[in-house]
Amino acid sequence: MDASLVPTVVTDSNVAQWSLNHAGAWRTGLEWPLARTRPTPSHRHPDGALRSEEPAATAAPATFTHDPANPVPTIGGTCRLRCRDGWDHETLMTPGQIYLIGVALPPTSNLFAARVRICLDISSSIFPRLALNPNTEF
Repeated sequence: MDASLVPTVVTDSNVAQWSLNHAGAWRTGLEWPLARTRPTPSHRHPDGALRSEEPAATAAPATFTHDPANPVPTIGGTCRLRCRDGWDHETLMTPGQIYLIGVALPPTSNLFAARVRICLDISSSIFPRLALNPNTEF
């Protein structure tokens, strides 16, 4: 995923050049990221969709099933929730408590054709890239 989301940026003096992913094209400009870049927040809804609007306060919480014997393969960035207060300070989550989690992606340059869907994988595992996470106390 990093290979497709993080653009190759080449700077020469005051010129930046980057690949427009999924378009087979290169672009050139005087800045990176572009000043006209518009952050586009997405919120996961109970039906699994990512939408720009937040889910209703009464919407059912989004859930997932974790199976340590069948980890989700990871190819992108990592957000380890037990390290949400810093990589040097692990804090377990309290069962039943709701946590607001934000994931910041690096600036990117993608062209998505009409009706293309973005996939968001949520998992409790990233082994072997990080230490095994059996979802128990440490």
